[in-house]
Amino acid sequence: MAGLSVALAVFPATAAGSDGPATPVAKAYEIDAGDAAANGRMPWEAPSREALFSQRMAASFARDERYGRESHSVGLLVFDPFLGRQCCAMSDLKLRIISRANERAVVEATFQGFGAQRAEFDAVLERGAWRIDDVREPDSEKDGALVSIAEILNGPHPCGSDVAKPCDWPPSPSPPSADVPSPKTAPADVVRAMYKIAFKGAADTAAAAKGYSDPAFRAAYFTAALRQAADGIDAYALKFHDEILDWDPVLSTNGFADVSNFAVRVAKSDAKTAEVVAAFGKGKDRAAVAFHCVRDGDAWRVDDISSAPGATGNAVWSLRKIYDDALASRGKS
Repeated sequence: MAGLSVALAVFPATAAGSDGPATPVAKAYEIDAGDAAANGRMPWEAPSREALFSQRMAASFARDERYGRESHSVGLLVFDPFLGRQCCAMSDLKLRIISRANERAVVEATFQGFGAQRAEFDAVLERGAWRIDDVREPDSEKDGALVSIAEILNGPHPCGSDVAKPCDWPPSPSPPSADVPSPKTAPADVVRAMYKIAFKGAADTAAAAKGYSDPAFRAAYFTAALRQAADGIDAYALKFHDEILDWDPVLSTNGFADVSNFAVRVAKSDAKTAEVVAAFGKGKDRAAVAFHCVRDGDAWRVDDISSAPGATGNAVWSLRKIYDDALASRGKS
């Protein structure tokens, strides 16, 4: 288990073998924090899912994964159920069996992440081995009350094969939050307004969230489809420990942005669509970003952000495609 020490406090082995209730939890953390996760397979994904979880939990994870593929989303669970509402950082894992009765047990996991963390695991003896039947962890938004992952996974999906309602892609546009202005002006003016906000934080990382990463910014200027992609990329990084977008697509950087020589041009447009290119900076570091705008009701909104026309090779990118490709890769067995 690379970089992860585990201390176990367990009861004597059962007749089912030398493995105890803490064994599937230890194996799951080993995968989550080790090379298997780095290679793209998490413990709640096949093939580990069927080996480590009870039949009902494995079925719930599989159902949520199927919904993710059908809806181009990340499902009901948008965080790592072992590390909680954080990503990646953990050390000093300790597992302790806090209760046990016949074929059921509760295992407590404590570790250091962003401070001391803990979670509880229900374990059941099923098919001759101990398996995880639920994960419960404190939710800071609910005053530390334990939240059941099984209950989250069993929540309703708005569409998909399990509710016999096909998921549309892209989704129908939805209105932005009531407390943000509607960008009813021309596409080029919408892009200028976005950069007026984004440039305020270009030299100050503490203020950068007022641009692309700010939910209000996305609600004001993005279509529903682009909001889903941007929010999904954020959730994907938390859930799968895989930061598939490590730069700000509006500022075309993951650090300081040169905001000089800012210019906006309309590359092409018609009554319902427009491509607007923003450029800024100077010399070889001059950046250019394309904004694909659509008429969204009575307003113009950005439906995708991408590399500017003329980009080649690895310099070609699209925010929507980054998200779609990530979800497609997760759908592979």
